[in-house]
Amino acid sequence: MLQRFARLGLLCAGVILLAACAAQNDTDLRRGEVQLSECRLKDLASSVWCGSVSVPEDPDPAKSGGRKIDIHVAVLPAYVRTRSPDPLVLLAGGPGQAASDLGKITLLFDAVRRSRDIVLIDQRGTGRSHPFKCKLFDTLDPVAAMMQIDPDPAALKGCVAGFDGDPTLYTTPAYIADLEAVRTALGVERFNLWGGSYGSRVALAYMRTYPQAIRSAIIDGIAPTSMRILFEGLGNGQAQLARTIADCQANAACGAAYPKLGEDWLSLARDYATTRTISLTHPRSGQPQKIDADFTTIDSALRTLLYSAEYSAMIPELITRAAQGAPGAPGAPGAQGPPGDLGPLFAAALRVVGDLGQGMNIGLQLSVVCAEDSGRIDASERAKAASTSTPSTAGARGGGSATESIVAGVLERIDRACNDWPHGSVPTAFHQPTTSNIPTLIFSGGLDPVTPASNGELAARTLSAATHIVAPGYAHLVSPHACAPRLVARFVDDGNALNLPDECVKALKASKRPPFFVNRLELKP
Repeated sequence: MLQRFARLGLLCAGVILLAACAAQNDTDLRRGEVQLSECRLKDLASSVWCGSVSVPEDPDPAKSGGRKIDIHVAVLPAYVRTRSPDPLVLLAGGPGQAASDLGKITLLFDAVRRSRDIVLIDQRGTGRSHPFKCKLFDTLDPVAAMMQIDPDPAALKGCVAGFDGDPTLYTTPAYIADLEAVRTALGVERFNLWGGSYGSRVALAYMRTYPQAIRSAIIDGIAPTSMRILFEGLGNGQAQLARTIADCQANAACGAAYPKLGEDWLSLARDYATTRTISLTHPRSGQPQKIDADFTTIDSALRTLLYSAEYSAMIPELITRAAQGAPGAPGAPGAQGPPGDLGPLFAAALRVVGDLGQGMNIGLQLSVVCAEDSGRIDASERAKAASTSTPSTAGARGGGSATESIVAGVLERIDRACNDWPHGSVPTAFHQPTTSNIPTLIFSGGLDPVTPASNGELAARTLSAATHIVAPGYAHLVSPHACAPRLVARFVDDGNALNLPDECVKALKASKRPPFFVNRLELKP
């Protein structure tokens, strides 16, 4: 559920950083009981320090004598030798992303390293923490991977059979126990937490379970423990897509450029109600390629663009290009006319996703989602999902059937996968709100397609020391953008939100949706 972010560089310059530059010439380092050695992480030009902490695979204290697994820890050391004792721990999203893949995020929060370590702890089942090593989707061709909606049952069973561990023990509560074991091993009294998307769920659960271990928390794109991630995220995405189409139609420039945008989207729903083989130019190789696509894959690509406010500005143009000339669309030469151009849509979606899909550990994602979310969708919700259209299809003649089936279809796929994937369960109390007085900074994007601002409001109700900043012009994850990293650094330095730069807070709260593209080259507000 994390986006790609701008690449930044590190520079050792100035008197205050000389100690850090010298320290990086060391060959080993120690934090508490954890022996660290020099290592490399994705997207970081400079080396960092890595080690591991051995923990019981089964976090039940009564079974702690069983199998052990190693939890990977990466430390980005502070730029001063006399560092603050409480590091900032970054919790990755997904579920399924490894914290050691958050190199670009650490660069954006580089100001935090002026006084304290940044720590990355791979969730069990991901990265270098006893990962599920099987690949359930195409990892060589990202375009082909985007077309794969669910893994083959045989591949799921093969993945389980080849895993050296018990998939039922790879849940969020188990990750919380691992984080606490790592904190103790590092000799740290208290952590500061940053959790984005699914990482916010981890942060909230950690704050509730070990409140004495947390000094402060920043949570962004809130996925509370009560959220059914895939189910509610899908519904939120469809609502945000409908809003984007409506915002274009209400905008003078966009509405004039795409007067039939709603009709074009409905025509895609009709014409791709069943799978069709289409031709497109591969966005990386430039070679022609044939792929199978249906409206679920088109809808998924469009919702992917919504994760970025800037890319969502392209949606009207991409819908129009995809629908023009599609079989059965107005103006097409008969029912079997040439298909519209889906290539730009999938190319744009690939730019947002990048290679994240290849780094996402689907085995861990299944262990978490099947244990914590899928069983909490009751029969009435499933029936409603199967019969309710999205706002932009409501009342449209002949246009609702494909979109009405998307949520129901995804739920069926989740059910099939969970039937084939051994998974545990979590206590009912896990899904209760986190009540805490720990200083918490909450970010929500007004254009977020999966974790809307209402999720942040819900979390803030039981967090007595929370400050909630809603940025209307941003989408999924706000804290890595614009001036928000300054807020993160100040909040962590102070341990509270009392002295946040007021001009930055005002700028985020006053942000607006980026202007739409009114053609392939021009943006117009």
